[in-house]
Parts: sequence; structure tokens; C-alpha cells
Amino acid sequence: MSTNAVTWLNAWDNSGVAALLDKPRSGRPRKLSGESKDYTLDKVAESPRSLKTVLAHDFLIKKIYRQEAYY
Repeated sequence: MSTNAVTWLNAWDNSGVAALLDKPRSGRPRKLSGESKDYTLDKVAESPRSLKTVLAHDFLIKKIYRQEAYY
């Protein structure tokens, strides 16, 4: 049995399901805000092959918003 499997089984034995849930991690912040993330997930659910299009749209909206902020 792999080390990961043993680790998971021990966690399950010690703390149940709660031990198997992901815990917060360090790292870079998300690129999408909550609203953008929701929009992206909705659009991709409508057409799963459109992820690049949806992300490009989000990028362009942010770029336009930043340019308008300078004027």
C-alpha cells in the first residue's frame, strides 16, 4: 500500500471525514474574483469547450476597466 493511502487511512481512523477535507494552503492568490469565477463556471457549464473564450472575455473586461479607471 502506498504511503499516501496509509496517511489517508490513518487520518480517517483518527478524525473521520473531516480529516480528509482539504485544508487552506499558502500560495499565490486566485486570479479570478468570486464574481468572475461564478461567471466563468456558468459559461463553461453551458459550453465546456469554451474555457479559453470565457477566460479571454474576463481578461478583456478587466483590461478595459483598468483603462477606464485612468480617464
